[in-house]
Amino acid sequence: MKVVGALLAAGASRRMGEPKQLLKLDGNVPLIRRSARVMLASALERVSVVVDPSASDIAEAVAGLRHELVASQAPSEGIAASIRAAVEWATQLEAQALLLSVCDQPKLSSLHLNRLIAAFAAEGGLAASFYAAAPGVPAIFPARYFGELDKLQGDVGAVRLLRQAPALSLVDWPEGEQDLDRPADVAAFRAREAGAARA
Repeated sequence: MKVVGALLAAGASRRMGEPKQLLKLDGNVPLIRRSARVMLASALERVSVVVDPSASDIAEAVAGLRHELVASQAPSEGIAASIRAAVEWATQLEAQALLLSVCDQPKLSSLHLNRLIAAFAAEGGLAASFYAAAPGVPAIFPARYFGELDKLQGDVGAVRLLRQAPALSLVDWPEGEQDLDRPADVAAFRAREAGAARA
């Protein structure tokens, strides 16, 4: 099955106070580049990175990778605009499914993405990560959901579709609960990583 993936990275990072896409938690590698590399190392057939077309520094952070750059036409609207751009890209590719991912989950791995792809291939329906007692992203949406994704508006993601789905394959991923929205999240993540390194 042709599964493509989009990394949603057009957000303004208002709660962080600086572009979280450019945070360097792993050596000198910006978070967006690390996330894109993880997706490219997975079984996804094609990978795109959705960006604010005016944020050239973010686009430059993924330069040289095998991704496709997709512009969000209304980045100030919120994540829904990025999802619509990803859906348009996936539709043009005649993809059978679209995996949506974000760049503020520092524990993202190609192993987890491959488990999601396997879950989708086995059941043919929605497949989502499961953490914090709820489904979330990364998640795979079959093409029959593209129309619903394309109707999303504002700063509203696709989690509502996952929670309302009559059938859903869940892939446990407790690390998904670690996301970076605020400076305090970054400090806590770095403290945990330092503690794990000393253990």
